[in-house]
Formats: sequence, C-alpha cells, structure tokens
Amino acid sequence: MVEILKGFGTEASIPAIEVYTKESTEYRYEVRNGFHRFYASLVVGFKYIPVVIKPYFNWNDFYNKNDKKSVLSVLIFLIFAIQ
Repeated sequence: MVEILKGFGTEASIPAIEVYTKESTEYRYEVRNGFHRFYASLVVGFKYIPVVIKPYFNWNDFYNKNDKKSVLSVLIFLIFAIQ
C-alpha cells in the first residue's frame, strides 16, 4: 500500500484494477483484484481509475454443469478461458 501511495505522489501510473462483469446483482462490476488501489484512488480523489474488464466466471457453476464430463474437456475449457 505504501508503494501505491508513493506512486500517487509522483504521478506515476498504477496497474489497472481487474473487475468482472456481474449480471445478477445491483452493481454492474465487481472488483476482483486491486482493492487497495481502488480504495486508495478514491481517498486521493481520482475521478478515473484504470481497469481491465473481464467476464464473470464462477468455478462452482462450471463444476456443477460439467461434473460428468471427462477431465480432457475441462482442460480444453480452461485453455480457452485463459486466453
């Protein structure tokens, strides 16, 4: 956190915050990586924060829908999900 705050003082860019899209909640996005950067940015008054938007993925939903498939099909899915 200290390094992030030092970066704010020198106007250095900060790494983007990862957010995931949410369809079934009242909020459109959920912060998944970068909570400290997000809250620190709010405290110092940033109007804009760099973000990377990724589709929401839930391992439990995936497992429940695919528990009868072979391990190979799961591995193929993971290869495409990472890209």
